[in-house]
Amino acid sequence: MSLRSELHVAYDELGREDAGLSERVVMTVSSDRPRQAAWSIRLRAPLSLVAVFVVIAVVAGALVGGRLLADWRSYSAPPVPAAPQTPLQKLEARPLHQPMVRSAFDCPHGPYGSGGDAGAGPFHMSGSAVEIPTSWGNYFHDFLFADGVVAGPILVRARDLIHGQPVVFVGQYASGPVIGTDVLDGQVVEQHLELVIYSVTPPYAWQIEDGQPKGNTGCVGWQVDGPGFSETINF
Repeated sequence: MSLRSELHVAYDELGREDAGLSERVVMTVSSDRPRQAAWSIRLRAPLSLVAVFVVIAVVAGALVGGRLLADWRSYSAPPVPAAPQTPLQKLEARPLHQPMVRSAFDCPHGPYGSGGDAGAGPFHMSGSAVEIPTSWGNYFHDFLFADGVVAGPILVRARDLIHGQPVVFVGQYASGPVIGTDVLDGQVVEQHLELVIYSVTPPYAWQIEDGQPKGNTGCVGWQVDGPGFSETINF
């Protein structure tokens, strides 16, 4: 056998031993791929959870931080000063001094001035013969006057000292909250809880119109308030 023939025989034997080697390599590589995919899945899942927690933490931090900032601003902001009261509002803030009584027998009277009119001063009251009945009650023309120089505004309030019903005011000096209406001398009038005199000039006397509902006891307590004084009159 020649040398060339021997080389061919040896090469053929090596070819038979390497048969299937490429297929085994491919199978080995393929079998490793699922293992790598599993690692990839295991890594991706924790990273997504971390991202969710990070987003939650950022949102919660923003909410808490915003609330703290708002609280701090409200706490550190200077308080808004209240608007100053007007002279009339200061008078309206004064409480009614006369206490309630149980019956007409306990109703107080006076005090009276030196001229015999109700009121110790600086204001006095006197009645008139004018009385106007309506379906609601009765209206009176009374007189309010001062015994000297006084300053305004002047606030007048009154109520029944037994039932607590307020006396209402109509006409020129009626002021304050409106609690009802009535027909007086053929005209609809508003019933107010206060009487206010702004223009206080000589002779310091005013005719006022006040009304009391049906069933009133006649035991009425009046309170006259002005700058520097507060006077009660039972009239």
